[in-house]
Amino acid sequence: MDEPLLARTIATLRQLPPEQLRTVAEFAEFARQRSGNAAESGVTLAALPSPITPPAAVPARSEPPLGAQLAGPALPRGSVLPPPPNFPPARPAADWERFAGENLAARLGIAALVLGVGFFVKYAFDTDLLGPLAQVLGGVGIGGLLILTGHWQRRAVPALASVLTGGGVAVLYLSGTLAFQQYQLISQPVAFGLMAAVTLLAGALAVYYDRAELAVVALVGGFAAPLLLRTGVARWPALFTYVLLLDAGALALALYRRWPALARVAWPATAVLFGGWVVNQVVGQPRPIVAGPLGFGTALVALFLGYAVAAARRGRGPTAPIDRILILAQAAGAALAGEALVAHWPSFLAHAALWFRLTVAFAAAGQLARLAPADAAGVAAQNAVADALWTAALGLLTVGVAMVFSRFTLTLVWALEALALLAIGLRLKARRVRVTGLALFALTLGKLVVLDAWAFSPGQRVVAFGVVGALLLAGSFLYQRLRALVEAEAGEK
Repeated sequence: MDEPLLARTIATLRQLPPEQLRTVAEFAEFARQRSGNAAESGVTLAALPSPITPPAAVPARSEPPLGAQLAGPALPRGSVLPPPPNFPPARPAADWERFAGENLAARLGIAALVLGVGFFVKYAFDTDLLGPLAQVLGGVGIGGLLILTGHWQRRAVPALASVLTGGGVAVLYLSGTLAFQQYQLISQPVAFGLMAAVTLLAGALAVYYDRAELAVVALVGGFAAPLLLRTGVARWPALFTYVLLLDAGALALALYRRWPALARVAWPATAVLFGGWVVNQVVGQPRPIVAGPLGFGTALVALFLGYAVAAARRGRGPTAPIDRILILAQAAGAALAGEALVAHWPSFLAHAALWFRLTVAFAAAGQLARLAPADAAGVAAQNAVADALWTAALGLLTVGVAMVFSRFTLTLVWALEALALLAIGLRLKARRVRVTGLALFALTLGKLVVLDAWAFSPGQRVVAFGVVGALLLAGSFLYQRLRALVEAEAGEK
């Protein structure tokens, strides 16, 4: 064969996809076996021309034959070729028509239906078309019909069934609200019990159907019930007990059914209810109730921290950015609510104890999140949760010191905290902790030079600059010494 033609043929074959190249190799092997069988049976290939002998001036080629280049070493007769490699299938393009026809249309239809029920009730109320009892019972009937239709279609069209059930639950919530707020057909305890029953029903259906979105609808309705049934009379024991039980159920489902959306809804809703009560009943009041709500707030913080730790230790930790942001928001919300509750206690120890307890709680949760062994994915979840909890603990400690101590003491305590963070970060080989310590050193020095230098008395100025300078030197010495140790240990690995 002409050498340029052979080279072009080889180059072309090398550009073929793996599937086509293997097909060519299989055909070559088949032809080789057929020619061998023909020779064994006495069949001669006289019609084929004899091989062309290249001129003597042409040097022998060092490249292997074409078959060897394509299919590798020659296979023994009767051997089976290995199966072709399994390439992942191409990712299908998004089916926007199916999404619009099945999901979007169903959700918009249910939303329009719920609004239609509401407008019908308002029209019937304005025109006296139906009595109050008939309107409420009609809403209950429509809600029940939607739930039954969703149950009937749960296997044929699961997405539509979930939307129908959620719409039925929403109509039941609306009917209960009208029965109490608009028509006073039932008392508040009865209405509250009915709302709780609807929430339990929706949660049970979500577990039975294995539909997280239905559980979210139930949770939103459960948190909306106290707002829909409010009368202006503060009944905080019943309210906080209800919220605590609702959060416990939601977080249990989020943990064991792997529905993190429930935890993402539960904390903001809890913050709205608890924070709203604190703003309305505590802030600006001369003699507010503090001890009981403070105990419920502590229980709520412990519940959410327990969920984060349990999820991390089961390898299901909240690793999404929104989950880590919610952990930081929990720390901030707990600190703000706690400060509002203890603001009427003039004791220095009350404020110090609040910040100290919160710091210890988040730090302990961060440490507990790392204890259980797990696989690679579980370790990533543990580290993400632990980092978020430790970041919240450091933030609480830093802000708590600023809230409790005076300006002079704050400068010294921040410098000590920065040195401690630097030492801990170097010893644990935690770069984020080291960077936090260095940043706090910079913040302390900037505060001292810009804000404190002219506000302190001469004696305070001498002590502050002397202590901060000594701690900076100690941090530099510690950093250089332990940094070499950390680098040596990293090099050995």
